[in-house]
Amino acid sequence: MFWNTPSAFLVLVGGMAAWWGMAGNNVPTLFRTLNADAPTPSALAAGLETLRAGRTAFWMVGLVCTLIGWIQMFQGLDDWNAFGPAMAVSLLTLLYAMLADLFVLSSMKTRLRIRRAALSEMTLRPTQLDQELHASREAMDALHRRARERSPQSY
Repeated sequence: MFWNTPSAFLVLVGGMAAWWGMAGNNVPTLFRTLNADAPTPSALAAGLETLRAGRTAFWMVGLVCTLIGWIQMFQGLDDWNAFGPAMAVSLLTLLYAMLADLFVLSSMKTRLRIRRAALSEMTLRPTQLDQELHASREAMDALHRRARERSPQSY
């Protein structure tokens, strides 16, 4: 069976917590942008950056959970019958991260890109959209720097 509830819980809940930690208040703004009738170009650009942070967060949590699974797996090397199932469970966390990225985050990213393309065809020149994206990236980088300054022990 390809389902392990504790691993799925760790990856999904941990990924959401890491995403919230990386992107902060931009996560609710992303959902408001996805449901808005006429989102602004800056909201679309910020949404894409928030999704980029979410993808990174889910993959990092999946990898950390895999490493934790490997540590637990190598602690029981005296029992070779448990090695294979433990390896499968540890690798399932990467599968769960990939599924969250593929089915949830990628579909949101595609929706934002389609809306951004439609909006840019109607009202914006590409240089304005690039400026908005650049400003959004700088804002996200500033948030990351502030987060690192507040908690240097975690980096």
